[in-house]
Amino acid sequence: MVMFMAMATPPKPTIIEINLISAQDLPSYKESSIKTYVVAWISPQKKLTSRVDYAGNKNPTWNDKFIFAINKDFVFHKPNTTLVLEIYSKRPYRKDRRIGKVHILLESLMDKTQHVMAFHVRDSLGMPQGILNLGIMNLDGLFNRSIPTFLGSSLAIDYRKLMGVNPRTPPRPSYSSHLLHQLPLFSFVTVMFMAMATPPKPTIIEINLISAQDLPSYKESSIKTYVVAWISPQKKLTSRVDYAGNKNPTWNDKFIFAINKDLVFHKPNTTLVLEIYSKRPYRKDRRIGKVHILLESLMDKTQHVMAFHVRDSSGMPQGILNLGIMNLDSLFNRSIPTFLGSSLAIDYRKLMGVK
Repeated sequence: MVMFMAMATPPKPTIIEINLISAQDLPSYKESSIKTYVVAWISPQKKLTSRVDYAGNKNPTWNDKFIFAINKDFVFHKPNTTLVLEIYSKRPYRKDRRIGKVHILLESLMDKTQHVMAFHVRDSLGMPQGILNLGIMNLDGLFNRSIPTFLGSSLAIDYRKLMGVNPRTPPRPSYSSHLLHQLPLFSFVTVMFMAMATPPKPTIIEINLISAQDLPSYKESSIKTYVVAWISPQKKLTSRVDYAGNKNPTWNDKFIFAINKDLVFHKPNTTLVLEIYSKRPYRKDRRIGKVHILLESLMDKTQHVMAFHVRDSSGMPQGILNLGIMNLDSLFNRSIPTFLGSSLAIDYRKLMGVK
């Protein structure tokens, strides 16, 4: 009887959603521009393909996603199995060129956290060919009893087919200056906020500082950049420094702000300011440019990834800043914890006990 019951109820797979955000510094192989897409697979018999980026060239932005149903027994018996993401460049009259690929151990995807991560893209010789930015989300918590049949029956789920989009329709191009597709965002402090949960007074906004592209270097061989964020100039927050990305930094850091709705109502033109600086050892750090975002646009309940033009003091574009924006109001049942409500800007590192 026990054996029959075990056969009747196969183990529930873990549903993993991979948000394909962007890449930086891909090689162009002497081509004037490259049009890139990503192929993702765990089993080579079932591969998923992203939309094509037609505008980003060596710094594409896809904002697409892949969904995989992973059996825990499979991971247990084959611990070295990986998720493979291959980046290809489209070529009109020849076979598409494979730029490089990323391998991610399935075991590392099985935890319950949600996060944004950057991975080195490597060619067939193992040499770095740029950076791939991904959001990884475990969807187990969305299912209370069982995984829907259409998810549990396949290792790789066709997201477009699942959402009712004609899979034969040519992929819609994405443009790096308009990241308008909603993606699930990634909160490292979610669990802590939920444990302290209580009804919102101020609105808690989490800004995920992802990356930037095409920043000017001002004739310096390399630049080491960081971001300063503020609503009130009396309380500014500073990100970690990117030492390796040069003109295309990846920070994967975050800022948290407690915004009073009365402030937005009485001062509708108030903005969140993000300034990008370049570190200089013996001189004052150089301000590369800044981004202004109306607070009113941050107050809705959606979660999204967006790109903004970085502008210098004259208003000229100086590159693109990629941000994830998340409203954390829904995490509180009664009221905002005192330490959050007492300050307009919350020091994330101090909050998490990081020096």
